[in-house]
Amino acid sequence: MATEQLKDFNMQYSPSGRSDGKPDPRTIKRDQIVKALRADHKKSVPALAKALKDPNVLLRRNASLLLGEFAGVFGDAKEDISLAVPALAEAVNDSDFNVRVWSMGALKALGPAAESALPALETALKDKDKAVRVNAKAAIKSIKVEK
Repeated sequence: MATEQLKDFNMQYSPSGRSDGKPDPRTIKRDQIVKALRADHKKSVPALAKALKDPNVLLRRNASLLLGEFAGVFGDAKEDISLAVPALAEAVNDSDFNVRVWSMGALKALGPAAESALPALETALKDKDKAVRVNAKAAIKSIKVEK
């Protein structure tokens, strides 16, 4: 499964292209992985949710980033990631800043479908990092307002 590739490949999108105008091999690989995961999203979403609990921080970052992408954070076509809400709610308290914030982005994109994550998001309002608090507040607002 394509999720195995996420352990050692940074899926964070880089909008800057190559200076020579040629396609960036990293972008090509990223797009191939995303395409494969989207094609089999009914298996990919549970695998990505499970990956949010992996000790490998890069895998957790990639999982939270991709779940957000599937939820429509970047305006792309949305996939049903509702099965991942409990794992995303736990990831709101991850030790890694990016995992916390990107998980909140996915929950925000889900709106009311992420209602079960509200207790975790409300706890995140007390996080020492202001960016985490701001993202938690935005996710809560999206979940409550869109009802």
